[in-house]
Amino acid sequence: MDWITLTESDLLTVVSDAELTAWRQTALAAGQADPVSAVMATVALLVRGYAAHQVTPGATGTIPDTLTSTALDLVAYRLPLRVGDKPTEARKNAYDAAMELLRSCAKGEFKLAGGGPARAEIVTSSDRQTSREKLEGL
Repeated sequence: MDWITLTESDLLTVVSDAELTAWRQTALAAGQADPVSAVMATVALLVRGYAAHQVTPGATGTIPDTLTSTALDLVAYRLPLRVGDKPTEARKNAYDAAMELLRSCAKGEFKLAGGGPARAEIVTSSDRQTSREKLEGL
């Protein structure tokens, strides 16, 4: 499984350039920082947290490529909220579906490609390294 960094080009597959420009201008006019990179970074952290239930996370700021569209739906919903706009009903529905998929991912119901154990393996038995006789006199 590949781990990718969300880009503005990725975002333009789910929002229009006009929308993105308007959200950015609204934030900048209010004296805020550019909201796009901040929202994408926040969403990446969220997605990584859910994915970590199944796989060991990749490089900082990256997400599993199989969750790209899920992450983009979250960004497309959160960006208008960030600047005081109300997301469309379609974006709200996509956001709800994306969150449900992430919950399924955390429960292991949605398997990530190449996902292996995210935690150390628990050893249930091993050969005895010492005995009572070897420890006698200590």
